[in-house]
Amino acid sequence: MNKKNMPFIILIILFAFALFLLLKEVKIFKRGSFQQIEKYIQNREYDKAKRAYLEQIEISDGKEKLEAEFNLAKLYYTNRQLVEADLLFQKLYNSAKEDSNIYDNTAIYLVMLAESKGDCDLAIDYILRIKELRPHITPESNAFYGNIPLVLSRCYLKDGNEKKAKTILEDYFSKEVDTKTRTRALIQMGKNFLELGGYDEAIKYFQEKRVNEGLIDIQKKELNHFLCMANLGKKNYDKITEISSFETFFQGDIESLGYAFYSSAIADIKQNRLEEGREKLNKIYATILGRLDIKESYKFHYLNFLRYYGLGLVDVVELKYENAEKNFMQIIEIYEEISSTRYNSFIEKNNFTFLNLLAHYELAKLNYKVMGNIQEAQERISKASDIIDSLTEQEKRIIGAKEIGNEGSIIEKINKYKLELNEN
Repeated sequence: MNKKNMPFIILIILFAFALFLLLKEVKIFKRGSFQQIEKYIQNREYDKAKRAYLEQIEISDGKEKLEAEFNLAKLYYTNRQLVEADLLFQKLYNSAKEDSNIYDNTAIYLVMLAESKGDCDLAIDYILRIKELRPHITPESNAFYGNIPLVLSRCYLKDGNEKKAKTILEDYFSKEVDTKTRTRALIQMGKNFLELGGYDEAIKYFQEKRVNEGLIDIQKKELNHFLCMANLGKKNYDKITEISSFETFFQGDIESLGYAFYSSAIADIKQNRLEEGREKLNKIYATILGRLDIKESYKFHYLNFLRYYGLGLVDVVELKYENAEKNFMQIIEIYEEISSTRYNSFIEKNNFTFLNLLAHYELAKLNYKVMGNIQEAQERISKASDIIDSLTEQEKRIIGAKEIGNEGSIIEKINKYKLELNEN
């Protein structure tokens, strides 16, 4: 060996050794980073988790890079950063075909994203594409597949096809699926019936023995919030008080927590615990509305309408009629400001129409029985009657079945009151 080449050879060896150590350090760094990211997510330090995933993407390639991008996209989705999630999932869908697991789950996430953005037509289109291009994705082969029947059921319900919404889940129950997925499907069926005014069926599904098998503690609390709304539909005020009597009851997801405060408040009002009821209704404003994502405008208005309606009921019992009138008017005025095409989902439209009818009815009663203004009362009932006449038979049936403290079908009440006012 030529001695002149020795320094050069030594340099090559040292360089190779240094490169080996560097790659080893990078791998250790990656493993450590993924563990750290998991801790960030467990502690809800999502911004730190996002930055760490971006760092992983920069230093990784191949499968590790795909995994980091997929996990970041999931984190965006969980945090309702739907634009960012959509862009990254679309990138993965077009580039991750060599990784079957990531590719399959990305396809399902695109379905969920489309629904989250209110585009059920696109969600169904994605589902049809999955069935054609990825027929191997089945409930038995992929636990994540359970999101597809849930999305389909919600989309059919939004379009007013209640029969299909039920059938798609009933068919899913007949398949061999994991406990967690079955639990979600059972809860979704209960929520469907809750929206349709089928409170007995909602309670049956919420209390199904298999439901609790797939839930962690916080999810069990959230389930109780929906169970209380179903019991409100049955006027089971004692049962709501019993369920909500535990200190930990008022914990959970923002939306379900709104239902927890509302159902418990109405149970208090119906049992003459007026101050407790008013305090819980005010907590919807103080602890929930301001925390909702800016994109969640339907939830904002719906929970706000519930709050105004509940406060109006308290004011009537306490003989604070001017306050009651203001609260009921708030529902009508906001409802009239909302574009008729802004919320065209069957369920959203029904819920807003229902609360608008309640407000007209309560104002008609106040004007007639308290203020002696029969003309204003007749105008209110006439407007409510015109709204009812514009509804389909299906909408009338569902709105007439709804019960949130109104003590009976609002449509029957308005029709009856119209006859009473016309006789005067």
